[in-house]
Amino acid sequence: MTKEVKWLLSVIIICCVGFFFAAWSKAATPAATPSQKWPEQILIGSYPKVSASYPASIALSQLTTKYTPSRGILKEFAGGGPGLTALGKGLIDIFSTGQWDHLEAYYGRPGSLWAGKPQNIRLMNYYYPGPTNSIGVRPGEGIEKVEDLAGKRVLTNVKFIPWGQRAHDLILEFYGLKNKIKPLEITGFDQIADMMVDKRADAFIFSTEGAYAMKIKASVGLKWLPLSEKCVEYVVSKMEGFDKYRWAPYLLKMWGYPTDATVYCTAYCFSNTVRADLPDHVVYGILDALYADKHLDEVRNLAGYMHDVSLERACSGFWYPFHDGAVKYYKYRKVWTNEMEKHQKELLAKSRRQ
Repeated sequence: MTKEVKWLLSVIIICCVGFFFAAWSKAATPAATPSQKWPEQILIGSYPKVSASYPASIALSQLTTKYTPSRGILKEFAGGGPGLTALGKGLIDIFSTGQWDHLEAYYGRPGSLWAGKPQNIRLMNYYYPGPTNSIGVRPGEGIEKVEDLAGKRVLTNVKFIPWGQRAHDLILEFYGLKNKIKPLEITGFDQIADMMVDKRADAFIFSTEGAYAMKIKASVGLKWLPLSEKCVEYVVSKMEGFDKYRWAPYLLKMWGYPTDATVYCTAYCFSNTVRADLPDHVVYGILDALYADKHLDEVRNLAGYMHDVSLERACSGFWYPFHDGAVKYYKYRKVWTNEMEKHQKELLAKSRRQ
């Protein structure tokens, strides 16, 4: 081999190695190559295990532990109030719940737990619209449509979940039932199941997800009264942080509907909120732990209703601002649009004392 050939091969090898490292560094993210200091642990708040949101919190904790330099430590809270208050005070780093609670806390709205005291929080991501505010009854008792609830005992007063109370009131208002039912207070997930099984209640308005619903189904049977599309649109039009949700095939199958049926309900947008002062590279890295292509299957396999979690949905709609680290990540993954940028600026300029 001549000197010229050896020299040419050396140049080729050096160029190939350089190209490989350039491509790798461009694709790498802070989650994979942390160049800045990370906290030893990320404290993640969640509703209790019996809630539908718990698997999403588990996913966040597990993937944070697995794919970042930090441990994901899960802490359970009784509801949105304690969790978001702890987040605003810096006692935890992330809290998982529905958008209504987040909006109340971010803006410090009158009538909320945070009236006049907006919390120091920012949005990180959405997991999914959670199918909720459906009406469940026992089969074979003559309740075939929503209007049949007149005179019935209905679990609906959800004082521990303010957004649930508001949504329930709107559903009953739409059907003209607000003063025609016998309202019962909902004090917890297990209580719903116990009262339906013991026949101390005839119906309830709550989520189609959760262990309590499966307990009712296994014990005495459970069917859901479909809400009209107009009713769902009525509720959504009056509630920030809610979407119209058409049941996915897995839900239809779970509850005995034909898989091509059209069943609507209102849906809260479940999401994660972080402390506003959490470093950008930490928020960026946590999102990469969730939405890197190789990780998504782990998230989706945690629960049936998480099968359609996606990067595109993670920033698809918002009512208060994203954290700067989240914006940087979504821009890097090319899912952040000009419309989102405009909306982000509008929300940042919006008064937080309403």
